[in-house]
Amino acid sequence: AEKYGFQSVDVDSGFLASLDAKALGALVEETRNKGIRWGCAGLPVEFRRDDETFRTGVSDLPRRAAAIRAAGATR
Repeated sequence: AEKYGFQSVDVDSGFLASLDAKALGALVEETRNKGIRWGCAGLPVEFRRDDETFRTGVSDLPRRAAAIRAAGATR
């Protein structure tokens, strides 16, 4: 983003949730130092398929939302 002059990037909640606290903190610090803001954060839930797919997506929402909150992406 910095290389091409973008001021913001979308947040991948699944990626954030996969990071440990140290890596997440480093990512937040790096984006802030470069003046990059975070745009929308996806919380995908597939509702167009079967019930099991929907339940799996919904059950993962708390983990993804917590990662976004921990990263400060909701500010």
